[in-house]
Amino acid sequence: MRGAILWVDNDKGYILPFVEALRRNDYEVVVVDNAWEAERRLTSETVDLVIIDVMIPLKSGEGSQVYNPEQTKRGLKTGLLLFRRLREQGRAADGKVLVLSVRIDEKIRQEFLEAGLHPDHFVTKLEVRRVPDFLAKVAEMIIQRPDPSSNAAPLFEEDGKE
Repeated sequence: MRGAILWVDNDKGYILPFVEALRRNDYEVVVVDNAWEAERRLTSETVDLVIIDVMIPLKSGEGSQVYNPEQTKRGLKTGLLLFRRLREQGRAADGKVLVLSVRIDEKIRQEFLEAGLHPDHFVTKLEVRRVPDFLAKVAEMIIQRPDPSSNAAPLFEEDGKE
């Protein structure tokens, strides 16, 4: 396996060709359609990369207290809130988060950068609309992971702690 990926996106129709391409290229991919489920999985699963869509619709239920409509601007910034929470929890410290967006406005990009996202890790879906371009971006990010023989902590450990 080349890497484990958690993809947070509700547009399964759009991402399906990309997910299939990743799997054909020996990546393990789990797709969730809401931020709360992503957080839940990250407490018990080890991943090499988290891919976050900016606009993730809100779901009622367990996560509605954390991901409420006011904080997420009615779902328009749910991905930003998820990223901030992962940073606060120490789960995005080594930069293994790729943010994909259909939004091309500079404001949302700037908000992610201010929250600590590396500039190269925010891309529009237009920029990586071709599967080979997307695969290259994912490979580049996963290759950057720390050497397991070093003392660097992995992005997410089995128990959810760094």
